[in-house]
This record gives sequence, structure tokens and C-alpha cells, in this order.
Amino acid sequence: MRQEKKMPQNVKANFVERCQNLLNEIEQAKAEGRTIVYQDEICFTKRSVTLREWSRKNSNLTIDQEEIYCGYRVAIASMTEQ
Repeated sequence: MRQEKKMPQNVKANFVERCQNLLNEIEQAKAEGRTIVYQDEICFTKRSVTLREWSRKNSNLTIDQEEIYCGYRVAIASMTEQ
């Protein structure tokens, strides 16, 4: 069974305060009629490739090596409430 690590009290208090400040800023922005844009990003690396896979007897899997050794790829997605 995995043991959970507890957040130190001062770190938790700081986190809670920062969350509350952020929520207040969001409410203020909404009250001012500003558009809120939500954004997320993800980075894919060479290690995102499946290293083991199933194939039929007497057949081999092929992987495009140019796609494997391309470095990093990043996707950024954004949207508004509308």
C-alpha cells in the first residue's frame, strides 16, 4: 500500500492562500466582463513511444525512425467559456 506524503503546514497555508487569491482574481475579471481563456499544454518526447507491442506470428512491427528521433513535440490547447 502506498503511503501518502503530507504537505507541510506552511506550504499548505501558502497554497490555500494562493488558490483563494486566484479565485478572487477570476471573479473580478468576470465582473469586469473580461474574457477568460483556459489553456493547457503537453509535451511529447521520444519516450512516449510504446516499447513493447503485440504482433501476429511471422510478422514484424515497423516504426518510422524519423518520427521516433524527432525530438520534442508540444501541443497547446486553449478555449473560452463560450
